[in-house]
Amino acid sequence: MNFRYLLSILLISACGGGGSSGVMDYDSASLSTSTNTNFPCFPNCPLPTAVQNDATIKLINEGFNQPKSNPDQWAIFSTDIEQYYVNREDVIQNLLNTSFGGYMNYNYMVFNEDGPNEVNIPVMNRLIELKYNGWENGYSTEELKDVSSCLAGANPNGYEKDSAYEQHSTCMVWKSFLLYSHAANDPNYMPEDYEIEIQIVQHMQHEYFHHYQRAHALDRGLDYQSAPADDPNQSVNAPWWWIEGAAMSTEFWWIRSNWQNLNFLNKYNSQDINELITYETNRRNSSFWWFLQRIQSSGPYREHSGNINYELIDCSDWQLGPEHSDGYPEDGHNNNDCENQLAPFAPIHFMAHKSSWQIVLRDIPSKYYEYGFWGAVELYTGLNEEEFYLQFNETMRSTNWEDISMTYAPDGWNIPDESIDTHIDFYNIDYFNN
Repeated sequence: MNFRYLLSILLISACGGGGSSGVMDYDSASLSTSTNTNFPCFPNCPLPTAVQNDATIKLINEGFNQPKSNPDQWAIFSTDIEQYYVNREDVIQNLLNTSFGGYMNYNYMVFNEDGPNEVNIPVMNRLIELKYNGWENGYSTEELKDVSSCLAGANPNGYEKDSAYEQHSTCMVWKSFLLYSHAANDPNYMPEDYEIEIQIVQHMQHEYFHHYQRAHALDRGLDYQSAPADDPNQSVNAPWWWIEGAAMSTEFWWIRSNWQNLNFLNKYNSQDINELITYETNRRNSSFWWFLQRIQSSGPYREHSGNINYELIDCSDWQLGPEHSDGYPEDGHNNNDCENQLAPFAPIHFMAHKSSWQIVLRDIPSKYYEYGFWGAVELYTGLNEEEFYLQFNETMRSTNWEDISMTYAPDGWNIPDESIDTHIDFYNIDYFNN
């Protein structure tokens, strides 16, 4: 699989609730969990930053942030989608729910971007029910193309944080992508059928993991897009590189652990599938060497295969900092595209090295409603935001990339060998419950 296709789902909007309203006067001390000596931050742990309101109570009471075995979720397809693809979605989503927990109000929709309005009516009707962007006058197929996004969201009862507040995640996919994956947009890319199927699994896992991340932010919203301009602390303010990086780190770990339970893959050569998974996993697990090289060397760069890459831009002396936490990458953030190529990869592995993969993927989400993202990081690593950046940047310079093997990594950096379902108990997440 070409590297650019792994990155193709990187810049996915993680829209949150947005908006602001009056809040009820809750005592912030009542929000505090039992911060004790088990946390590395003790005795100087952060204080809770959440401000509960009626929306918080409503979401908790209906179980929005609680993993369920049979959640209210929607899968909507245009009427000309073959039943094979409908069944495939159902198999994948049920298995995702088994692994990560079933979270309510997830809407996966596929429409035919080249079809007449009539075949896309089921998707249009669902969007109108959700009062999705542009719902007021209904939709045409062309308008569906204009508003399609993944992952996006909808608040059918409005953005006021009151007792009627309702929050949904929406993923709108074009039919051509469902059938051909990334080859739909690149005539020069000709994957095998099994590669297309694996890429669809990868895509669905990635997007559902974003919904899981959102669910634990409750009404605060997950990222910078959720924060009112006059009060950014109302958002959890998770940086884009963690949102995307955490989802990306689980993709092939989850596929490796679960692909044999996806019955539609039985018709393919298992050796081909295992080789693809092994390739992607090995690339992840040689990332310490690779990113040291990218940060310490001006290029050209020696790839894992031994080939020399003269095309990658110079990212020497790149450093992670607060400017990479204020939104998705844009020109001017840092060193052209270095943020895109480095930020959603190395920092996630470093965070696991400083704590564990269970903390990165489960425990931090369990606490960021209450403490905000950086407060949750500090609870479990003992590092505040500034200290995290400092230690990451020092780590990426303290070992010479030319002095280590490609497979060397600090303890905890690499994806574990065992199944993600065995290594991380997502169902027993300590979700916020007042």
